[in-house]
Amino acid sequence: MKISAVAAAAALTAVLVFAAPAGAKSPPQTRVAQLTRANAKLQKQLRNMTILRNDAKTELATATGQVSSLQAQNAALQAQIASLTKARDGALAQVAALQAQIAATPKPFAVAVEQVRREVAYAEQYGGGVPYAHGRLVAQAAMDYVVEHVSPTVYGYLEIFGGQLPASTPDAVLGSQAGVCGASALAFAAIVKRFGLGARSVQFYYDDPGNIPDNHIAVEVSYDGSWHFFDPTFGVFFTDAPGNVPSITDARAGVGTRQKDELSFTNLVQNTFYGDDTWFMTDPATVVEIDKQPFTG
Repeated sequence: MKISAVAAAAALTAVLVFAAPAGAKSPPQTRVAQLTRANAKLQKQLRNMTILRNDAKTELATATGQVSSLQAQNAALQAQIASLTKARDGALAQVAALQAQIAATPKPFAVAVEQVRREVAYAEQYGGGVPYAHGRLVAQAAMDYVVEHVSPTVYGYLEIFGGQLPASTPDAVLGSQAGVCGASALAFAAIVKRFGLGARSVQFYYDDPGNIPDNHIAVEVSYDGSWHFFDPTFGVFFTDAPGNVPSITDARAGVGTRQKDELSFTNLVQNTFYGDDTWFMTDPATVVEIDKQPFTG
């Protein structure tokens, strides 16, 4: 900062006015001394002001450098934000696409129903005059599907080794492909009911060899005005002489011959180590309760 000539003259005048009262006349030497002192004072102020100005210029230069650095940082951050925003938008698009694929993927239960529908339609159209009723075809196709897709052995592994056991819904059971008799009966009943057939539970209570209490659940399916027994765990049903499937009551009374579906490979442990694993169904000592747990889903 520079002191203008006008400002310096004003300062000198102030000094002179203060030093010489009005009407007084000072000797030239006195006036020179006064002016010299005033000039020295002004020079000192000028030096101080110059120092302050230089300090201010230094601070300004520093601040200007900081502003430039901050502006560069801001530009870099803006670029980073733009890149992250683009990446986020891409990830959101991928999530939306995956969710759309998940939504478009048929649920396990819907897949089962469609497969049974196709097999029944194929049998009725191309089976060369299959003599079985539509309800029999639906029930047997549903039993085959459940036997193939719900494994007691897998359920045992999950239970023993702390795996996630499926919930008691057809989608969960068929999706995990794991379950014991209750899960198989649940999925089977849900499938046949989708085709308009009735379904009710059949409970067996018996003692295993060694007098160990045990139980089992299967299903009776209603079609053509009567009930017919199917076991979707072991793939077991009975047929009488004309080839009809009787109820469990009739089967236990000696009507029909036991049939075991060859597809029941999923029950590996039972089939491999326990031989005749369905003996209890017609054993007179077995207690049978029908519709104790009706399927209402």
